[in-house]
Amino acid sequence: MSLASYAQYAGGDAILFTCSAFGEAIDLCKGAVSIPVLKPNEAMLEEALDQGGRIALLATFAPSIDSITEEIMAAAELRQMTVNVQSALASEAMAALQALDTARHDRLVSEMIGSVADADVICFAQFSMTTAAPAWHLPIGLC
Repeated sequence: MSLASYAQYAGGDAILFTCSAFGEAIDLCKGAVSIPVLKPNEAMLEEALDQGGRIALLATFAPSIDSITEEIMAAAELRQMTVNVQSALASEAMAALQALDTARHDRLVSEMIGSVADADVICFAQFSMTTAAPAWHLPIGLC
């Protein structure tokens, strides 16, 4: 909370956390400062639900799947919406990214599209995956 307080004190307009692993800490910060505090997936979840209830969640880090699926289900429950979440994992893509092989990372992320069927929208579980987005030419939403 010290960093959130400092951000507000320094004149920040808002705080955007970029890792969903800090969920509880983010919620504490929301109550501690008067500027907006945003979770990394909030906008993605809203946009995904706006596009339909069949959501494909692509990840390169396995623990993200369960946590983001829980977030999707909670957001859908607030809307009284039924959703179906299918997921795909390319853990080798994370290893490629850590080895600074962005081209391989992007190729592996792009290959996951083959495992997606009947989705209204595709969501990336990590911000780092967005470098693969330009290679996709899909008739469905991407968030």
